[in-house]
Amino acid sequence: MIPEKLVIYYGIKKPKDRIVSLLDMHGSLDQQDILDKYNNTWRGGLTMQELRQLLRDKRFEKNGTIQFRTFTGRTKNRPIWRITA
Repeated sequence: MIPEKLVIYYGIKKPKDRIVSLLDMHGSLDQQDILDKYNNTWRGGLTMQELRQLLRDKRFEKNGTIQFRTFTGRTKNRPIWRITA
């Protein structure tokens, strides 16, 4: 038997609601982690552009940035997102 919490988690249909449940379960995540976890969890994944459009919703807010180094040696910033309280 599948636990009720998992049935609810995987049964969500709208992408914005899926991202809300993802951030609720995992806490604050950077944009790439949200994209990776979303695409690995649900079929019919998102592109980065679609994710940016979804994160403009008032339910989400930026919680800072993290720096990462690309394979070419450049440093770039990634925003960290969380659910608004």
